[in-house]
Amino acid sequence: MIHKFLLKTTPFYFLVTISLIGILLSFSMAFIESYFVNDITVESSMNLQDLTVGAIVDAVLISPFIETFIFQYMLIFGISSILEKRFSFKSYPLAILISALLFGAIHCDSFSYVISAFIMGIYFGYIAVVSEVLRKQKISVLVSVFFVHALVNLISILIVFYYQ
Repeated sequence: MIHKFLLKTTPFYFLVTISLIGILLSFSMAFIESYFVNDITVESSMNLQDLTVGAIVDAVLISPFIETFIFQYMLIFGISSILEKRFSFKSYPLAILISALLFGAIHCDSFSYVISAFIMGIYFGYIAVVSEVLRKQKISVLVSVFFVHALVNLISILIVFYYQ
């Protein structure tokens, strides 16, 4: 149902919807992590002293852009293109899974964080593929995934700030 809505909506509502889902997913992942470690900040790689302007710019702008470009753009569409050329089929689910595994692997602060990043990687990959389908409506893959990724990182920073 949500998939059909995303395919028929305007670019503005698309960004709002995927952002709200990303926020809910981010809070869900924070809740799951806190369940496993009993404190939301115990395994966080960031503490209050680390919240400098440079760290915030890196976490909210630079890292999401680089990660989006590498994992949700180059890997997903590169793997799909290779599969199509070599085996005559395009497999977005397989490409999303590989991308999400690698995305989770680079976020290796803790096991629960790797799992959370893997799940977010699947969601970001889904956004990338849906955005590619909606490209004719002027929704860029990089912009849509970057926007949600940056928003999720900003909320994570605010959660760390609030709990410390």
